[in-house]
Amino acid sequence: MKKISFLVMIFGVLLLLPLVSGLVLTVNSPVNSTLNTRTVAVDLSSDATANFYYIKDINSPGNWILLCRADLTCVTTIQLSNGVNKPSFKAVSLADGSSDIKDSITIKIDTLKPVIKKISPNTNAFVNGLSGFFNITYTEENLNRITFYYGTSNDSDEMNGSCASGKDKICSFNPPLNAFDGQAINFSFMVLDTAGNNRTSKTNNVRVDLTNPSFSFTKSIDKTKVTFIFNVTEINFNKIVFMDLKDARPTWKTLCSNLIVGRCYTYRTFSYGEHNLNIKVLDRAGNSANQSTSFTI
Repeated sequence: MKKISFLVMIFGVLLLLPLVSGLVLTVNSPVNSTLNTRTVAVDLSSDATANFYYIKDINSPGNWILLCRADLTCVTTIQLSNGVNKPSFKAVSLADGSSDIKDSITIKIDTLKPVIKKISPNTNAFVNGLSGFFNITYTEENLNRITFYYGTSNDSDEMNGSCASGKDKICSFNPPLNAFDGQAINFSFMVLDTAGNNRTSKTNNVRVDLTNPSFSFTKSIDKTKVTFIFNVTEINFNKIVFMDLKDARPTWKTLCSNLIVGRCYTYRTFSYGEHNLNIKVLDRAGNSANQSTSFTI
């Protein structure tokens, strides 16, 4: 009888005790993300009064750091390092010592702006639609995109490139330049990383020339001396070169490097025998025009 009375008493005491369910921690922030600041906002809550803690990496040596004491919520900030961080958060109930840990958060911190090493072509260079690639050399490990800006004050455009992350990378752009033939244009680049850091390059000015030269010429032969007279139409003239395909090792050689009122008078001495010349007029943008001529000395 006494045993039964004792059991009834114990049962009654148990009924008076509050039912305990495991404490639940909710992490409102941070969430999986890439940030450009080392200061990270923290917003935690639990379903019972608790102390809140965090540790930078639960799989690495270190102690849990107290964030907030004896509360249902915890709103504060923590400092993380550049690179990949895997912080964990813990709430410990003041009532019964039960705890809950959340450790599946990955935060990438990138506070470093992209580095632009070089852009080309240089200011005052000439470009054309074929060889006029615009290049940027940069370093950025977490690249989002590179935007290329080009044009005049009255007519400008932009394009995004397919560029890679890494160190000392080079990305090239070849925009349509038909609308700018014969004009000077400005260009620059903007490099943006995945954390929102960005850097803009300096602005260079180049001249667009998409038009090939045109020319005519006459030649006269006196023994081994061949005299050439060229008439050239090209405002950005560079030079006239020739290659003798009858040479043992044909190479390009310069005939003229200057024009006087669109004309060049020059001569060359050739060996006896047959000669087959390929003559090319080049402008400063790399455009060219070709003609050929043959003769026998």
